[in-house]
Amino acid sequence: MSETTLPPMFAKDLAQMRAGDIAGMLLNYHPDAQIVRLPDVVASGNREIRSFLDGYVGMRPKILEIISIKEADDTVLYHSKIDIGGREMGIVGTWVLRDDLIWRQTAVIVPAS
Repeated sequence: MSETTLPPMFAKDLAQMRAGDIAGMLLNYHPDAQIVRLPDVVASGNREIRSFLDGYVGMRPKILEIISIKEADDTVLYHSKIDIGGREMGIVGTWVLRDDLIWRQTAVIVPAS
């Protein structure tokens, strides 16, 4: 999938992640945001989300391919192929937006094949 066809917030967040711009990424989140990632992450509010993003971006994930993405009303559903620490994995997740910011994010990292 061409990155020029990505939803604007997704493209912005992806560029910030690639640049390691955690402060910029934080601005994409609603003040009442929450991230739930399987198997064991629940991050609520600015401080916990910053800590989560510090750890995730610190692993230097590389988005290899956006396999599929669908936007409907306030929800974005995505499936991407990523490289984390030399391991090719898949990531499937959702964003629910409120006030044009990420209010709820869910994700699970799965085997690539």
